Amino acid sequence: MENPFSIIGTQKIAMSMDDYRKLPHHPAFKQEYLEGELWISPRWRSLDLYLPINEPESPAPTAPAPATIRRLEDADWEDLPELFARSIGQTPPLSLIPREQRDEAGRRFMEYARAGGDGPLIPDACFVARDAEEGDLDGAILIGELEGRGLRMHGDARGAATPPAPPLPRDASGPPHLNWIFVRESTQGEGIGTALLARATATLWDLGHRELASTIFRGNAQSMAFHWAAGFRLLPRPDSPKRLRRRWPPAC
Repeated sequence: MENPFSIIGTQKIAMSMDDYRKLPHHPAFKQEYLEGELWISPRWRSLDLYLPINEPESPAPTAPAPATIRRLEDADWEDLPELFARSIGQTPPLSLIPREQRDEAGRRFMEYARAGGDGPLIPDACFVARDAEEGDLDGAILIGELEGRGLRMHGDARGAATPPAPPLPRDASGPPHLNWIFVRESTQGEGIGTALLARATATLWDLGHRELASTIFRGNAQSMAFHWAAGFRLLPRPDSPKRLRRRWPPAC
């Protein structure tokens, strides 16, 4: 399978060195000045997070009307590429994809996801939100298996109300993983993503899972805010200086 991220290349913009020096820098992008041009390319740096799955609330959160949430069906795969293309405009570094190429990007990413490139899907935990009046898809969540891929571990989970949970197990199957969650730009911020995640985690609870892993790109503030509000936390790193100081305090 072709890696869909290959569609995201380097963009070149003619500008003066003075203008280049005034540009702000973004952690999701690499910016260089070469031959009188700004060369901007994605930085593929990511963070791994986990979410403790708790017993589902009753009643479960619902999507705002007129959106309705239901389990992903085979016919939905025809509409997912268009939805994906209309959801990434503010999502770095995916936003680097030129607008005229986003439909093709949507097709590539969704074909890759359906074929298990991001890990085999867990069909019962995949959901879509569809506009009951217009019939368009407004959001989707795709949950898959990690297939034994160990998650990287980063700094302490600061700000958590309770101590961080133990690291995710690295057994043969691994925990479920949030492969994708995306919502149409025109309906973002209305609670659709939150409702999709709630339905997915309720299903995972019924399937016996107690943790959900996820991965986000550094610099994607919107995704980080969503994950943090939902209760995801960074995996603690056992060799972090802070943890080492706790284990071996300096001699007086």
